Amino acid sequence: MNHKKLQIYKRGPYRLFFLMRYGSKVFLCLMILLLGFLSSINQAFGVRPVITNTQEKDYLLMGEYLEVYLDSTGKRQAKDFEKGQFSKYFKPVKGELSNREYPKGVYWVRFTIEQSALNRQWLIELPDPHIDKVELYEDDSGTITSLGRLGHALSFSYRKFQHKNLVFSLPVQAKTQCLLRIETEMVSSFMIILKSPEKFTSYALWEYYMLGMYYGILLIMMLYNLFLYFNLREKNYLFYAFYVIACALYTFREDGLGFQYVWPQSPAFNSWLNQYFELLLVLSFTFYSVSFLELRQKARTLYLIILADIIAYVLLLGLESLQYGLYNPKQYFYVFAFVLLYVGSFDLYRKGNNYIRYYLIAYSFLLVSVLILQARQAGFVDHTFFTVYIFNFGFLIEIVLMSFALGEKIRISTKEKEEAQQTAFEALKEKEKAQAKLVEQMKEKEELRDRINKELEKKVQERTIELAKKNSELEEKNQKLGLMSVRLEEMNSSLDKNNWELNKEVKQKTIDTIAGNEIPLEDFLHVFPNETACLLYLSELKWKDGYRCQKCGNTKYNNGDTPLSRKCSKCNHRESPTAGTLFHGIKTDLNKAFYITYLSVVSPKKYTLEELSERLQLGTNTCWKIRKKVSDKRKEREAKQLPVNKWENYLL
Repeated sequence: MNHKKLQIYKRGPYRLFFLMRYGSKVFLCLMILLLGFLSSINQAFGVRPVITNTQEKDYLLMGEYLEVYLDSTGKRQAKDFEKGQFSKYFKPVKGELSNREYPKGVYWVRFTIEQSALNRQWLIELPDPHIDKVELYEDDSGTITSLGRLGHALSFSYRKFQHKNLVFSLPVQAKTQCLLRIETEMVSSFMIILKSPEKFTSYALWEYYMLGMYYGILLIMMLYNLFLYFNLREKNYLFYAFYVIACALYTFREDGLGFQYVWPQSPAFNSWLNQYFELLLVLSFTFYSVSFLELRQKARTLYLIILADIIAYVLLLGLESLQYGLYNPKQYFYVFAFVLLYVGSFDLYRKGNNYIRYYLIAYSFLLVSVLILQARQAGFVDHTFFTVYIFNFGFLIEIVLMSFALGEKIRISTKEKEEAQQTAFEALKEKEKAQAKLVEQMKEKEELRDRINKELEKKVQERTIELAKKNSELEEKNQKLGLMSVRLEEMNSSLDKNNWELNKEVKQKTIDTIAGNEIPLEDFLHVFPNETACLLYLSELKWKDGYRCQKCGNTKYNNGDTPLSRKCSKCNHRESPTAGTLFHGIKTDLNKAFYITYLSVVSPKKYTLEELSERLQLGTNTCWKIRKKVSDKRKEREAKQLPVNKWENYLL
């Protein structure tokens, strides 16, 4: 731009255009210089201190007040910061302070508090009660002094203030430089609040009052549902009472009251009970929902899927307890169980189960609260009063709506029962009419039956008299036949005996002949053709010296019931010719058994069992048994030095 043009712009209406065109550029340059200056000041002086103007409000320490140093090794001590060698590693906090990026590290937080008014007492509070270890130090001109050490992993007796949250007391002075050491394994947002004792006391009283109301409502609902169960015997009320207990235990640990009042000297219970109270919660709610929704009957497949999910969750919980580091997969199965139940309830409601609508609405509130709770525990949602107590809020709303759900189910069930009773009553009326008609028909039939029965009785009596007469005649004839049969049997026996006596001398010679030499089967059967001949021969051998009772020794006898048997005249002991002999209890033909015995003595090794079996048409096992008895008898006689060469010696 030449000198002439510049002179023209400085005149008249061109002056405004000149200022707008070149003044904006000058302003932009000045702003850039100012920002650079402020940035250099910020780097030179660090974050600004917290200035307390009044004790009527709380001061939330955010990024503009805090500097943080991440000790990834966890080996730094407070004395290491006295020389200031690690000051350069402190960085301003951008936004919210948390350990999401590196949960296992130790965080050192530095901030300054200045009082513009009179020196008064101030408290530092960390609202999250689940931080493992927190230690507050004062940096007094390079000298580090500890102001307290608290935490979820330390005994409750360390706490100066008997409160579930972590609370430190600051020294009363105009300016305090603080150094805070935070160590925890749980992902958390480190919210730091500066409070006056008055504000802290007021809030604590209100908080404990609300928690007292919450647990009081839970106690009332538990007792109320147990009362309904014992009166109505409806298992849904029992499952719901257990669910209320599980929620109370879970929130009792979650809000820190359990650590404060039940196990203050056992901080290890905090992490241990978290796992098992969580398990108790999901199990109790699953049992209640499965019973309330009747999933076994109405949605069998969904029931099996939920059962598999719960089993997988329990297995992962066991692996996590063995330090396998499966927290995130386990939580997925934990949340998935609630989601499955929600989807299942919606599907059943869509199919026409109207009583589920209150359950579905109540569960919607609870599911949202559970999801927010899990998101907070995983570090995706900030720690605020709402997120800390979200499960309490959701569960209280659920209590009211679940009561409506149970009442609605009972109302519908009662209505269905009444309709069923009405239908049954009408059916009963119809049944009574049919029964009355049936009674009339039965009366008519009974009259007809009585008339017919009388006629039949008369005919039966006549026929009975006739049959009795004929039966009497038949009995007389049967008695005569029986007597004739007995006489015939006696005659046959007498004939067999006489024949034996007649042929005794001839057969005796034959028996004497075969005693030492083998004869064919046909000749042997000629001597012993049947069982009677065998029994006669045994009888002569057995009682050749006279009869003597084996039981009482009496010598007198009568004929027995079977052929050739004898009965003691004194004790009635019965004894057959085969009793006590080699053939006692034998079931095969007696003459064939005689022949096997004969061959076993005369020619013991000449014939095999198969040849004997084929020759006599007997089983191989039968032949073996008889030969075995003969062999045992031979050994017995040899042991007694008795004769063993005659086969009749083996018969008795």
